[in-house]
Amino acid sequence: MLLWIAGGLALLLAGLVIVVGALLPCAHTTTQERLLAAPPERVWALIRAVDAYPRWRSGVKAVTVDGLRFVEDSRHGQIAYRLQERVPGRQLCATIDDPSLPFSGSWTYVLDSVGAQTRLRITEQGAVPNPVFRFLSRFVFSHEKTLRTYLDDLQRALEKNGV
Repeated sequence: MLLWIAGGLALLLAGLVIVVGALLPCAHTTTQERLLAAPPERVWALIRAVDAYPRWRSGVKAVTVDGLRFVEDSRHGQIAYRLQERVPGRQLCATIDDPSLPFSGSWTYVLDSVGAQTRLRITEQGAVPNPVFRFLSRFVFSHEKTLRTYLDDLQRALEKNGV
């Protein structure tokens, strides 16, 4: 009897996740920004040197670079990206370059000089077609968490290496 109740509750919860996920929009946009105590040239150099990410980004184990395409190996597995410098030294876009993933999207980095500091704004534009993954990405993992972690890691790297 207890097993039937537990099974029924599990099915009810799974159904709720699917329904709520289906009601969420497939696409999302979220932005995080930070004022960094470093000039834009220094911030750009860290962001643009993707091969150095394992030295300062938490969770990134390795990066393989092939021209403007790079593959990050992290605790989330391997994800391929393609870089596009929209405005060299000021605006960069990294787009997921793997159609087999259950999500897609891009991060656009915009650097603005604020005196001797840099305001970095990162905008994520993502899409999660599967309603279960959409529910999890919104309520369990949070769209903003990865952006905040990236900015925290970047800030620490700038403080550690000096300006």
